[in-house]
Amino acid sequence: MRTDPCLATQRPLSTLITEAEAFLRQQPYWSKTIQRVRCTWRAFASFAQTDPDGATFSLDLVQRFLREQYGYPPADDLHPITPKLQVRLRAMRMLVDFALHGRWVYRSRTTPALLSPDHQRLLETFLADWSRRGASARTLRPCKVRLRQFFLYLQEHDLIYQQVTPAVISAFLCTQLEFRQKTVQMITYYLRTLLRFLYLQEYLPADVSGDVPHVRVIHQRRIPSTWRAEDVTRLLAVVDRGNPTGKRDYAILVLVTRLGLRVGDIRELRLEHFHWETHQLVFPQAKTGQVVSLPLLDEIGWAVIDYLQHGRPQTTTRQVFVKHKAPFGPFAPNNNLYNMIDLYRQRAGIALPTEQRHGLHSLRHTLASALLAQQTPLSTIAAILGHLDSGSTKVYLKVDLAHLRQCALDPEEVLHATE
Repeated sequence: MRTDPCLATQRPLSTLITEAEAFLRQQPYWSKTIQRVRCTWRAFASFAQTDPDGATFSLDLVQRFLREQYGYPPADDLHPITPKLQVRLRAMRMLVDFALHGRWVYRSRTTPALLSPDHQRLLETFLADWSRRGASARTLRPCKVRLRQFFLYLQEHDLIYQQVTPAVISAFLCTQLEFRQKTVQMITYYLRTLLRFLYLQEYLPADVSGDVPHVRVIHQRRIPSTWRAEDVTRLLAVVDRGNPTGKRDYAILVLVTRLGLRVGDIRELRLEHFHWETHQLVFPQAKTGQVVSLPLLDEIGWAVIDYLQHGRPQTTTRQVFVKHKAPFGPFAPNNNLYNMIDLYRQRAGIALPTEQRHGLHSLRHTLASALLAQQTPLSTIAAILGHLDSGSTKVYLKVDLAHLRQCALDPEEVLHATE
């Protein structure tokens, strides 16, 4: 009978934290990071004193601490994880890793850890095979990130891929406590697909893909986050259009607020997509590959021209919007430009509800809801947003509160109708 490593963590909590803090001080973390991690561990120790089983460390105790102190995981998927909560989850993940293995993986934000040649070759072979079978770059990017973590986990524990067993799989997944349920579901899917591939290609002697657990997630349609019209006006007004970066950012924000472009389309927008003679913006969508044609409004045209003539650095890249730090190239594929919109939101003093999404995509939602409020047909909104199916556009009906109130039933009418 196998012993689940997740059940082998019970040990005196005070001893565990003391040893973990000693290991923490040996790692190349900033002093502020060490302080935040220790603060979370101290809060955990205080919580444990109020628990009947708090003298002994266990994963159940960690889960109760996160649930009762921070409400994690949330009852639904409507509340995003705040940066402060991310710090708490990271600290607890480190403590769990230390309890399981006597160490944790140091993750540097500037110098990524290198995979061994064998692991790197396996990962690239798998991704190339998946790409040949139709996986898009949008699917492969997060897959590569998650599977790199799996291979790094093997390296940190002096394991090679032939030594992957159900116990190793279980131990690795125990280190993923910080992520949302939906993210864990994707991690298990990627891992299951990888292990199946390695077995079929005879890299593994046995098929252990069936030992990767299935994570069931109840999908709920979120109500799209939208901005008030006056807040959008304030956001655009605070952009300093007197400097090159401001010219670029203003052109991006106008494209999103007036035409609802996705971030991926902003990153890949090229000079040849602007048809100045016909006042059209014609481009293939990064998400669907469908070519869309949108009107090149004067406000957008002049903002882009101002950027191209007076703000864009000299570069040979065909992408319209580029980074303003040398080397002047296109934005990275995973850059969602969140920092840009957050900067101007703070400058404008716009306070949004905690549960509301703040990224560029929320401005796309805002445009859709504004068009709906103007009684624009769903088919037209779908064409503007580039939805292949108008059913995807129906989610915006949830934010049209004025018309929803008109649909509300009067309880008195219902009662009288049944008499």
